[in-house]
Amino acid sequence: MRVYALADAHLGSAATELGVHRHTIRARVAKIEELCHIDLSDPVTRAEVVVLCVSAG
Repeated sequence: MRVYALADAHLGSAATELGVHRHTIRARVAKIEELCHIDLSDPVTRAEVVVLCVSAG
């Protein structure tokens, strides 16, 4: 999640950094959205996630 959020939701960039296929990132993001009841396509939600990731890490 941290890599995806810091990559500004770019699947390709996150996938490259993690060394996985972009479809893997897409599936993981969908699972996170489902489990956390959030919509990461919303820029405000993504910004909140970035703040959380940076402050935790």
